[in-house]
Amino acid sequence: VGEEAAKRSIAVSEIELPAPPAPTAAAGRGRDGGERVVPVSRRIDLLGGEERSVLGFLAVFGFDVPLSFLLGIFGPEENGVFAALQNLVARGLAKSRAEISSLSGGALALVYSPAGCSAAREILQSLPPERRQSIHRSIARLLAEMRDAPSLYTFYHLVRSGEREEAAVEGLEILRSFMRRKKS
Repeated sequence: VGEEAAKRSIAVSEIELPAPPAPTAAAGRGRDGGERVVPVSRRIDLLGGEERSVLGFLAVFGFDVPLSFLLGIFGPEENGVFAALQNLVARGLAKSRAEISSLSGGALALVYSPAGCSAAREILQSLPPERRQSIHRSIARLLAEMRDAPSLYTFYHLVRSGEREEAAVEGLEILRSFMRRKKS
């Protein structure tokens, strides 16, 4: 029975969730009677503080972020994070999907990311360099505390945070690990 079930089972590595329609059109109509499209920069300008903070974190993180990781960051404001994520997805500034994530112990998780390069670029440009570095430093610290976090993620955030010595040590450890695997 176990073999039969294994043959019929489907390994799920990623499931795309249907995205709600992105409200890219502004309320009202243009001169030609068609809907006016609101540029990404304007949609970002209209964000509240919590939404801007969450989108900024998603953009700085640079990879898909599991909901559980976000809750670890924004924990005390859990309800605000859920509302901010829903609003970002509804406004077409973030996307979500279910995916197996190494940051959630290899389990299926709901992950979030900026909806596109332009949204990520806009929000990154709006953050002062010191703030971006601070976020990278916090992410690197959290990743280092996780048991199964990919060391390459930690290395990336250490480099981006300006922690060059720590990044060099992490990079050397990654190289050593790679060399050990290569010998095996």
